Amino acid sequence: MRRRPNECIKAASQSLTRTVAIAVAPGFEHDGYMMITGLAVGLLLEAAALQARPADAVRLIRAEVGPSGATKGSTFVLNEKRESFDLATDKEVIVAFEWDGPPATHRCELSWIAPDGTVALKAVLDLAAKGRRFSGFWSLLLNPTMARGLWAAEVKVDGSPGGSRTFRITGPPLLKELPTDELYRLASEATLRLEAQLPPGAERRFFSGFAIGDDAVITTFEAINAAMSVQILFPDGTRVETDEAWKFSREFDWVLLKAAVPLTHKRLKHADGVKVGDRCLFLNVIEGQREMAACSIVGQNNSAGAPRWSISHRPSQAAFGAPLLNSFGDVIGLVGADSQAGGGAFEDASGATAFRIGSRSSSSGLLVVPTKDIKRPEGADPALKFVSFWERGLFYKPITASKHVGYGTLAVGPADPRGVGARSTGGGEFYAKDGTLTALVSWEPREKLDTTMNYVCYDMMNRRIVLGKPLKISMRPGTRIDSSSQLDVSAFSPGEYRLDIMLGDDVAWRTYFKIKP
Repeated sequence: MRRRPNECIKAASQSLTRTVAIAVAPGFEHDGYMMITGLAVGLLLEAAALQARPADAVRLIRAEVGPSGATKGSTFVLNEKRESFDLATDKEVIVAFEWDGPPATHRCELSWIAPDGTVALKAVLDLAAKGRRFSGFWSLLLNPTMARGLWAAEVKVDGSPGGSRTFRITGPPLLKELPTDELYRLASEATLRLEAQLPPGAERRFFSGFAIGDDAVITTFEAINAAMSVQILFPDGTRVETDEAWKFSREFDWVLLKAAVPLTHKRLKHADGVKVGDRCLFLNVIEGQREMAACSIVGQNNSAGAPRWSISHRPSQAAFGAPLLNSFGDVIGLVGADSQAGGGAFEDASGATAFRIGSRSSSSGLLVVPTKDIKRPEGADPALKFVSFWERGLFYKPITASKHVGYGTLAVGPADPRGVGARSTGGGEFYAKDGTLTALVSWEPREKLDTTMNYVCYDMMNRRIVLGKPLKISMRPGTRIDSSSQLDVSAFSPGEYRLDIMLGDDVAWRTYFKIKP
């Protein structure tokens, strides 16, 4: 006997198995019967779902993602909703979830899933729900080393899946530290060999530099002091000579030379950021051979109003001006800048004839100047000729008569030529209350000389402080002569000074000293 439609619905509500059997039983070809049977199946499925889900189950209401937001009442609201984030401009990703569930304290565990499927980070929140609705949010800080691609935020509430949200992270290609051999190759291709053409009698001066433009090579200012010109040797064998500079800073010890750079020469990009602890390297020069010197950034010097970096490896003289590279092969700055202007860093090799004494002899006296913002001037501004540096008092004389000096030192107190009367000798730090300093020089002439001897004292800005009175002197080979030059420092201000002992117009001996407060 056939049942009426309302009897089918009643029977359907009793058992899912039974309902399915009724729904497909033969004899219900009429459209009305088929429609009613479909309704019965729908009711049964909903009833089954309610029966399968516990009465206290948590249900996801929303899952959103954006770059920022704020809490309003008991709910976190995003200021902007989007699914793509750029590492160059965005700082963080925030995901916000809201659920319906029983009032209780719910343990919510969020997993940040990287594009390769691994869990990059986990975070747990205990959310106290006073009503049926409760919400939570998590933030992921972005950094340049993060993987690019599709990420996911997956949350579990009380140990059960509580929802997920995907988002995409974009940005420039991920930087990877280069292997040592690749870093050495980059440094070798970028580091230039330079030689200053100096007046006769001066020691040959070799140093380094690197190109930062089509017609600009940077190096230390101290390296070009007193030069008539500078020869630049590129790795491909191209040799360029220049006697011009686009711009310079004597205070921060750098100069941008005007020089044609071959189009094929390797250019390096500048590092975006530097911090203490970063690994770095430069090409040092040991006995004429270029070797990779590994080091690290160990400090920051802001004494002159601009940041410069201290590194853990002191460069040789020939390495001054080389580029300092980070572990990604980017330029951090210029190696070997002097910590104070006019430092005489290129006189270490002069042995007993020109001691760099006092604080200048320590490795901390040499710094790395950031070069990212140093650029060739725009427009048609004329370059500066080296000869103009003399006219402006920016150059000082090199040591050209050192071959006649056997020994020299600086003593405290007045003394005769043999040092008798001096209270102490040696060292490079004194006080104004010491009154008199005496430069004791032992001369061993290499040739016959009838000239004058004098002394001149300068501050580190190359301003003349004291000029002595010239004394006539006659020298003969094989005859040793001792001399003393007495300098009154009682009115000197605290600071560093340079003392030159002259034979005629040539510097024969030089030293640096410091007057302490």
